[in-house]
Amino acid sequence: MLYDLLVLCAAAATGGTCDHLDCRGGPFLVVIAGIDDKHDMFVYTYSSEAAAWSEASSIHLGTALGRPYDMLRPSLVAGDAIYFFHGNGHRILKYDLGGGHALSVIKPPLPSSSLRARGKVALVEAKDGGLAVANVEGYYLHVWSWRPAAAAAGPNGGVQRWVKDQVIKLDAVESIATGDLEVLGFGEGTDIIIISAANAGIFVVWRKSGRVTRVGEKTSVVSANFPANYRVPTYCYQSFYTPALEALPKS
Repeated sequence: MLYDLLVLCAAAATGGTCDHLDCRGGPFLVVIAGIDDKHDMFVYTYSSEAAAWSEASSIHLGTALGRPYDMLRPSLVAGDAIYFFHGNGHRILKYDLGGGHALSVIKPPLPSSSLRARGKVALVEAKDGGLAVANVEGYYLHVWSWRPAAAAAGPNGGVQRWVKDQVIKLDAVESIATGDLEVLGFGEGTDIIIISAANAGIFVVWRKSGRVTRVGEKTSVVSANFPANYRVPTYCYQSFYTPALEALPKS
């Protein structure tokens, strides 16, 4: 069995707005998502306000899942939902925090045959704060957003669909061209996407400007439980400074 754990501000359950600058000590959620040996995914949510766990939400993933760790790559919290990407790119799983804790499936924007290469695709935050997918093809980064169709689109108006928002050329930095590119993740609340290049390190791509900056070395993990090509989850470290709080008298 494999599981992942998330701790969230309680505003996430309602899609509410919170800048997270001073919400520590306030109401929170703990979300545990796991996969058992029968290829069933289950999710439990603990609410500090209710001081109780929710009933389990579950969905059967089928034998196409393969190894459990192919499922629980870094998740995305967007709006009032949490999204998980199937490791082979076959589907995206959505866990609805605010609508009955239901689990549902979303087809990715590209055919599964295009997404099977490990590391070529990742969940990221869309410009409007919703669900998006970033993938690399050659030396280009593509960003797809999941959004409602235009109301004037006929009988299917309002049905959600994938829209390609952005294509960013990545070979502007010479060192990137030394090896295959992978998408590692994104910086929450920022416009950056994190990628890596074999033998060249880790880079951040600034979506607004298209600028690419090298920020560190690439790390790998080899153990009895994970294969040599297992990707270590990468997160953007952020800290906050609130001047108004500094002015308060110290106890």
